[in-house]
Amino acid sequence: MPNLKDKIENEIIEIDKLYEKVEKEITEYFKRKHEELIKKEKDIKDNLQNEVTKTKEKLEEYLSFSNKIIKNIERINKGIKTLEKEEKNMIKILTYVSKINKNEKEMKKLYDTCMRNIKISFEEKENKVKYEEYFFNYL
Repeated sequence: MPNLKDKIENEIIEIDKLYEKVEKEITEYFKRKHEELIKKEKDIKDNLQNEVTKTKEKLEEYLSFSNKIIKNIERINKGIKTLEKEEKNMIKILTYVSKINKNEKEMKKLYDTCMRNIKISFEEKENKVKYEEYFFNYL
């Protein structure tokens, strides 16, 4: 009986050691997986930020250009209204016609530009962001 008792105690000690070893391995495994997921999350978010920033910068350029044209048109209209009140001055009239033609070319250039935007969504099954480009001013 004492032999069996010792054997049982040794088995309990052995299973405790194995338990601690396997528990540590599980903890290390999931810690590595967690770190991998954090890195993947960071990479996906960085890529998302880069794509959105790049697209927004281009859209802001278009917006700035269109605002510039609108301001030019407003100045021309204001000048034409002032000119209507004054005596007709051919040089001023030609200047405004020239400015109108220049703005018309810039507007046409802006209208002819294919302006791109993106639709973004997260594909959970594939763990990735899906980017769909589309042109919103294409006629």
